Amino acid sequence: FAQKPKVLLDADTCNEMDDLYAIVRLVKDTSVDLVGLSSAHFNNADLLVFEKWNAYDTKTLKPVVESQRLNEEILQILNRLDIPHPIGADRQIGWAWGGLKANDSPAAQAIITAAQKLPPGEQLHVLTLGPLSNIASAVILAPDILPNIKVYALGARYNPKTKVWDKS
Repeated sequence: FAQKPKVLLDADTCNEMDDLYAIVRLVKDTSVDLVGLSSAHFNNADLLVFEKWNAYDTKTLKPVVESQRLNEEILQILNRLDIPHPIGADRQIGWAWGGLKANDSPAAQAIITAAQKLPPGEQLHVLTLGPLSNIASAVILAPDILPNIKVYALGARYNPKTKVWDKS
């Protein structure tokens, strides 16, 4: 019971400010063992329509790359570059019409590795602040990790009866 829970935070940091606060909070939290901070992409129709989104030029914006840059900058400022910080997938799994093709990435591999290292009965707590692409890809690539993970997803609703995600 005295063991700290192992936590991996998956954040689309360049999307909204809440991720910045969550990252700092978890890095500073001594009650958890933060085993990783992965970057996530995000999808926004405005990126396809407008020249600017927030402060970013949409023609050159690669959301996962910018999220990764911000994650590394935060960890550097907090003097915690020792925390693994793998880059995630650059897009969602599958296609608009469906499909389960995983987007393998260093983040998905880090989730798989962290979950597989755990002794029986222990779980990796994966906190997702954006798209679930990295955790979904990890599960598709290595379904044996399911008993070793507990996922906390922010902002989406899943209907287990219809097996459909409500993105609105």
